[in-house]
Amino acid sequence: MNESTRQETLGTFGRGMRPAEGVIAIYLLWTVLFLPFFHRGVENWDRLVLINLLLMAALVAVGRFPRIDNRLLAVGRRLLPLVFIPILYSEVKDLNDMFFPQTYFDSVVIVWEKALFGGNVLPLVLHQWLPWRPLSEYLHFAYLAYYVVIPTPFVALALTRQWKHLERYLTALMLVFVVCQLWFIAFPVAGPFHYYPEPDPYSMGRIFPPLVHSILHGGSSVGTAFPSSHCAVAATCWIVVLLWEKRAAWFLAFIVPALTVGTVYGGFHYGVDALAGWLLALILLPVSFSLHRRWEERRWAGGSGFSPSVSSAADRN
Repeated sequence: MNESTRQETLGTFGRGMRPAEGVIAIYLLWTVLFLPFFHRGVENWDRLVLINLLLMAALVAVGRFPRIDNRLLAVGRRLLPLVFIPILYSEVKDLNDMFFPQTYFDSVVIVWEKALFGGNVLPLVLHQWLPWRPLSEYLHFAYLAYYVVIPTPFVALALTRQWKHLERYLTALMLVFVVCQLWFIAFPVAGPFHYYPEPDPYSMGRIFPPLVHSILHGGSSVGTAFPSSHCAVAATCWIVVLLWEKRAAWFLAFIVPALTVGTVYGGFHYGVDALAGWLLALILLPVSFSLHRRWEERRWAGGSGFSPSVSSAADRN
């Protein structure tokens, strides 16, 4: 790790919208603009518009807040994009009825699945090919560990004071997540867990398979199978720490590959969902880095009234 990167300071609260926040705001604006015209299948669409307007207003207000040199507030602000992930995911089960009310394109994805995997639908056969229960427990545990994967780069980069890389991670994470959300709305796929009869989780293990099934029954958003946001987000997190904090990459090496296999093994995603998730992450990561750089250049050149030449290093990071 570059020593100058290690010694960057945390920066300030306020002073313009961050790139990751901008990605979220653009997504929220998209929903607010489209819902009034495409709400035939969306229940309580007006409530969703109001909520997303309020969320947009909150992001704008945070960006326009006067500069405060406070480490705790600065850390809290950088946590803000992570807070939006469950909020936006909970909405998509309604938003994916915007264009195709109660319509799912599993039949199309299954054609791709069979063409790619020799006529097999992987989530229906993978656990039969590999019936070892300890393996099943591990793969289901890894699938559940998705909620540990997301904060891992944040914690690793914050502990090593790599604030620039932390900002880049948040931009990449939110771009990948938001593109998945938009794809779910444009091309909703229920996924094998909802499309086929549910397998008995106790046939695959006694601890983690039943736990995962109970969580999915309680909070899963139907229509969010293709591409697998589990795989896309996890791949993004792993690649980021591979680039910038390899000690955390070793930790995620025990989770992310197993998570990828577990999404299919447990019957939660088709094989093509997992592949599409990884492909999306690989494509969007360099795009996010470029977007982040351009956003920051414009923010410092004109958006906040401060130019890079006169602003301090602490303000920029």
